[in-house]
Amino acid sequence: MIKAIIINIAIIISYLFIIGQFSRAIHEGKHYHKIFSRLKTQVSAGLLFAALGVILLAFPIPVTTEVTVDLSLIAIVIAALFFSAPAAIVSALFIALSSMAIVGSTSGIGFVGIGVVCALLVTIPLKPVRQAALIIIVTGSVAAWYLAQPLEVSLTFWLLTIIIAFISYYVCDYIFDLNKAYFERKKANEKLQELVLAHEEMEARLQEANSKLLKMANIDGLTGIANRRSFNDTLEKETKRMKREKKVLSLLMIDIDNFKAFNDTYGHQEGDYCLQSVANEIKGNLQRPSDFVARYGGEEFAVILPGLSENKAAVVAEKIRSSIEELEIPNVHAEAKSIVTISVGVATMDEDINSEQLVKLADRALYEAKERGRNQVCQSELTLMHTS
Repeated sequence: MIKAIIINIAIIISYLFIIGQFSRAIHEGKHYHKIFSRLKTQVSAGLLFAALGVILLAFPIPVTTEVTVDLSLIAIVIAALFFSAPAAIVSALFIALSSMAIVGSTSGIGFVGIGVVCALLVTIPLKPVRQAALIIIVTGSVAAWYLAQPLEVSLTFWLLTIIIAFISYYVCDYIFDLNKAYFERKKANEKLQELVLAHEEMEARLQEANSKLLKMANIDGLTGIANRRSFNDTLEKETKRMKREKKVLSLLMIDIDNFKAFNDTYGHQEGDYCLQSVANEIKGNLQRPSDFVARYGGEEFAVILPGLSENKAAVVAEKIRSSIEELEIPNVHAEAKSIVTISVGVATMDEDINSEQLVKLADRALYEAKERGRNQVCQSELTLMHTS
């Protein structure tokens, strides 16, 4: 008998865990009284537990040498407790039909009666554990009475039914708690993933905003080249680097000739176009990645040429001056030609000159270029490179 009892318990627990996997798909973490409120789901559950009852019919427990009992009613009890009254009725009907087909008698009528009792008791509003105790004890008592066997057999069956039914109840409740925890964890992970994605998106937007702010802080809005602030930072950095590497560094200071008069005559829109054209032309004449151009202020531009001597820097300056002249932007105020021209001052840093002094030398050379008639390049030693 003990072996048969162990087999029945193993069958019930295994089957409950299998059903638990099926119920997980429709569980979604809610309490089972709410989950299985749909009739279709209840009927499906009743059929599943009817299958368990049929399996238990095939593994009867020998109480004596002549009398055997089965635990099929436990399937009906669990169906009622966890899947409501319709599940109990459906499972009871199918177990009854199977019992009559196997045993060949009217024994199945008892299962129908147990199904009806379970269906009625499950409607009583009690706490789950109390409701389970009520249904298990009542159905066990009804089944033991229905056997109409000697008291010893009925009592043994009653005790087996109650003990194994309670074990089955707590196993099933545990499985439902596992399912609930699974979905709660799943939802928590999904929420966490949403938070991570939102954080990453916010981080990306923040980086993009910082990048735009940095660009706004370092780029001249009109010409699209570096501004005065960026020029100061770059010149200081390049000055230190060139001194560390014991190389020269040249600086060009560029000014558009007669720009104020040009702006007054042609208007601010044409003035902006002129500034943009000059900026693009200067940038287009710089070939090396290390060369740096910035709008120094107003109509004045600055070019940093790391590693270039003053003479080589003057050649670059002349190319820029010539290319601006070739744009042939009309300017009636030009002194030599009626087009926009520029003046350029060139200075080169040595070991004794810092960045501030370099700017002053280039400014002085630019002033000399203007004094000499504009549209020309002057080096800091006041060596004239070109006069138009």
